[in-house]
Amino acid sequence: MRRVGKALVSLCIAGACLAGCGGEDADSANPAPTVSKADVPPVSSPDALGIPAEDLQALFAQLRSRRTRDEAYAGLATDATRVDLPALHAELASSPSDSARWRLARVIGRLEDRSSVGPLRRSLRDDDSYYVRRNAAYALGWIRDRAAVDDLRAAMQSDSDTSVRKRSAWALEQILGGDADTLLREAADREPDGGVRLSLEWLMDETYRTEATAPPVMSPGEIVAGAVKGTYYLFYLPTTYDPDGDTPVLVSVHGTDGRPEDYAQMCVADAEKYGVAVVAPYFDYITVPNYDLLETDLGSVRADLRLFEILDQVANAAPVSVEDFYLFGHSKGGQFVSRMVL
Repeated sequence: MRRVGKALVSLCIAGACLAGCGGEDADSANPAPTVSKADVPPVSSPDALGIPAEDLQALFAQLRSRRTRDEAYAGLATDATRVDLPALHAELASSPSDSARWRLARVIGRLEDRSSVGPLRRSLRDDDSYYVRRNAAYALGWIRDRAAVDDLRAAMQSDSDTSVRKRSAWALEQILGGDADTLLREAADREPDGGVRLSLEWLMDETYRTEATAPPVMSPGEIVAGAVKGTYYLFYLPTTYDPDGDTPVLVSVHGTDGRPEDYAQMCVADAEKYGVAVVAPYFDYITVPNYDLLETDLGSVRADLRLFEILDQVANAAPVSVEDFYLFGHSKGGQFVSRMVL
């Protein structure tokens, strides 16, 4: 079992507390529960029995209550079928609770039925809550119907919320694949926010597209790149490394919209001074939006488990020890660190 260096962990937990809790997809008053794609059963056939009408209305009522909404959400995600879609669409349009509407958008999207495209497009265009608009974009990306392209393009270019712009871009890539590149490039060239531009560029990157795995080529004194199943990272082996394979590793985790290049470079001087190798993973918004929460929602990987895969790859490529390692995180990365070691 791996252990994490205690000194840096204490430092990072303190930093995480100062930064506050919860990732970009979490709201302190409205935390997003973890319902992974693996937890949701395969879509039933259109003729499958749905939830009895009385029970469905009870679930809708529970979804509006902070005390019961997570249980109701889990029930809908598990039991709803395409038979329930007319009622789900109506509730999405009429519920006064934005926390209920964004959860309904996810449930609807998971059923992957083209009849849902119209209601979800209206939510993406017209809902006042960015939570609802963002999850409508998620849902449209799961359904993959070209009828949503124009609304997703408009949201990617002009929605007031950066997370809606990012997720609309992801949905376009899900629907159009490589044919989305012209739209993504056009939006990236016009995008004023650096974090959104980074996500747009990542959607066009072959590492993301092909879920590439490529170990780093050992080159002491240089920052080199590697990838595990589409997760990109940077690796620095100090010139003072131990050729017997006992060089310790420091993992440097970025904050929201951070670039791994910055978090690797900032550690180089100390890496040389103390003889420590550096790993700087890129937990991109597209694949691991809630990496700080260690969530697997939306079918994404758990960031902590992917980090272990990265460390295993590094240990096979360079003379380093990864049974014990140090963790540093900034802002959202600090929250990742605190949750990983608790």
